[in-house]
Amino acid sequence: MGTLADAACVSVRIPCVVQLAAITDDVQSGLQAVHEGRVDSVDKVQLELLKKRGLVSLTSWKTWSVARGPSFARVRKVLATDLTVDMLKGDKWRELDFKAYNFDAAGEEAKHGALHPLMKVRAAFRQIFVEMGFEEMSTNNYVESSFWNFGQQARSRRAGERAACAPHVSCSLLFPLPALGSLSIVGS
Repeated sequence: MGTLADAACVSVRIPCVVQLAAITDDVQSGLQAVHEGRVDSVDKVQLELLKKRGLVSLTSWKTWSVARGPSFARVRKVLATDLTVDMLKGDKWRELDFKAYNFDAAGEEAKHGALHPLMKVRAAFRQIFVEMGFEEMSTNNYVESSFWNFGQQARSRRAGERAACAPHVSCSLLFPLPALGSLSIVGS
């Protein structure tokens, strides 16, 4: 009723409705124009109203025209890509059709440098241990010492060797005296 009143087809006066003019169905005429393919003749406001009501939807159609080209053949012919020595020895190259080269195609990526073989082995071992669940330890917080190189027995044996060697060094007369002083400092 509101649409008819907006179109000035009817006038609502209580208690009755009075028809003012002939009723034209704009929705039906818009749908008929869309159906016939005359979408440009439909007002944009009316077309948006039809879309909003779900009566029409916008779709795009793609069409192709297929025709036989100059290289059409029922059997596919393989084109030669390279010129070989065998082709040049005879006159076979004159009979062949060659594939056009694409000079704009991207070439193979150049490799820059490589890892040293020992670094590859080290990386492989590192990956194996990481996959086994080991974690890398940050070693920048530790000072390396020879203390960790040997077990307790080796440490006690070396201490005994130093004590045993010190008297022999001090009794020897073959060493110059300045070197003997530095050796006694290192040995202790």
